[in-house]
Amino acid sequence: MSVTIQMQIPDELIKGIEQKLDGIKKPESVIKTVVNNTAKQTQKLLVQKASKVYAGEAARKSKVLAASPVQKATTGSQTATIRFKSPVHEIKEFHVSSLQISKTYYRKNGQRGKKNIKGNVLSGRSKVLENAFVVQFKNGHISVVSRIPGTHMKSNPKKEKLRKLLSPSYKVMIGSERVFGESSDAIGAIMHNEAEKVLEKILGGKGD
Repeated sequence: MSVTIQMQIPDELIKGIEQKLDGIKKPESVIKTVVNNTAKQTQKLLVQKASKVYAGEAARKSKVLAASPVQKATTGSQTATIRFKSPVHEIKEFHVSSLQISKTYYRKNGQRGKKNIKGNVLSGRSKVLENAFVVQFKNGHISVVSRIPGTHMKSNPKKEKLRKLLSPSYKVMIGSERVFGESSDAIGAIMHNEAEKVLEKILGGKGD
């Protein structure tokens, strides 16, 4: 699962760049540089934002950065693409209170007891994951799971089937209102700032 973010300069900004260059340098080369610089800064911004909004290993900056390759713009294709890609994560890749294999125990009154598992995807206080417990599958994989009411396991029909507790992929995380939605104005500002920086470097203080 992936979300693709394309960086392209608006026509109005392109016209402004062309007017300021006034034949000094080909605008295609400048536009390419502005777009690529903007894409790089946008990638960093969204990674940093996600690491603050979400909790745990899945939200580590280095991990999100590694899963978001940037396809650079060229003079022929003046669009840069950032692709955030990952499978759906398990809740344990964010935060859970314990990954110790759950074991059945009985209280002094003879009633079955259980240890509550807490977890959270967003940064902040964790909450109890209803009916959740930790298992280790035959292949050694450890997961936080719960039972599916009304189902039956093939290997043990007396027990209900298990389902892993899943959490957002990078597609959902980055595309969320908390991350991309709250960053859209900042991304626009980055593009204009990068255009000004590149033009200033080329014009060398020759004026507007």
